[in-house]
Amino acid sequence: MRTTAAVLLAVLPLAGTRAAESAFTVAGRYEYRRDAESLEVLGDAVCFFPSPGSAQAPPRLRSDRRLAWFCFTDTRRSKKMLGIQSPPRTNACGLTGEATVRVENYVPYVGEGDGFDTASLHSVRRLSKVRMLPCQ
Repeated sequence: MRTTAAVLLAVLPLAGTRAAESAFTVAGRYEYRRDAESLEVLGDAVCFFPSPGSAQAPPRLRSDRRLAWFCFTDTRRSKKMLGIQSPPRTNACGLTGEATVRVENYVPYVGEGDGFDTASLHSVRRLSKVRMLPCQ
């Protein structure tokens, strides 16, 4: 029993490291939300929601049934690369667009409660025009 526990403790950190080092290309929608609720939960972050055809790209455990989305770790750089240059108008709660991006250093959130996966935006391969996100 102790041997099994020791092996698991030795292997689990490696699995987490492997996922964090993964690089992949994913297509989908990005959002930069500025409404009070989003700022409270996400902070100042650009987040990405893979399209159904790309939803399997992020390296996650098979048992993880959450919607596959993540936020970029460097907001300033991500905003620049995605063409997010201005804050949304007062009647909008954020900005959105479609893109195909290359992502590195993906880290799945494994805690309980509020939290989200993170990744570094490495490059942008395809980019739509930025649009205003209406308030809900």
